[in-house]
Amino acid sequence: MRTYNQPPPAVNVVCSAIMTILGKDTSWASIKKEINDPDFLKKLKTYDKENMSQSTIKKMEKYTHKGDMSREAVNNISEAAGAMWDWVLAMEAYAKANKDIEPKRKKV
Repeated sequence: MRTYNQPPPAVNVVCSAIMTILGKDTSWASIKKEINDPDFLKKLKTYDKENMSQSTIKKMEKYTHKGDMSREAVNNISEAAGAMWDWVLAMEAYAKANKDIEPKRKKV
């Protein structure tokens, strides 16, 4: 993914979704800078999913609700992007579930 001057649309969607989650600019120049950061994977692994804002979830849906963005379709273009797409979908699912569970957890 780092070698793309202009990424395929699916790769761009995946990377833009990640940058949205991280609260950063979604331009390709910013994406390339971020994925070249030696701590990029560490940032994904340690992302504070417990405190994802509702506005971030809403912004993510712009990417995750695209009909042509299946894991298989993304993986056929780039296995790295496919793995990161799984992460994006997992973060979205966790954030939505946490939104429902957190008030119940606080009651207990």
